[in-house]
Amino acid sequence: MNLINGITDQASQSLTVPLPDGTKLVMNLMYLDQNMGWYFLPSNNTATDLSNYGLNWNNGQWKENGRRIVSHPNMLRQYRNIINFGIACGYA
Repeated sequence: MNLINGITDQASQSLTVPLPDGTKLVMNLMYLDQNMGWYFLPSNNTATDLSNYGLNWNNGQWKENGRRIVSHPNMLRQYRNIINFGIACGYA
């Protein structure tokens, strides 16, 4: 398990996470005030294809948009036969 550092209090942010197998996961996080929650949504920056998806693994091999970030042991469990990673969200 890897801890993702660099998440700030900015309402829109993008992070690239290197995975153990050498691939990368690009995460675009957006806080929606009206829903009072964080979501994986496309960023407003359309300069690259990677910013057009909330989650983008291995340069578009798998993409996901609109998933709310919740406290869960693995928010991506339904894709366990497609992707080789999961995302858990907890709090301290």
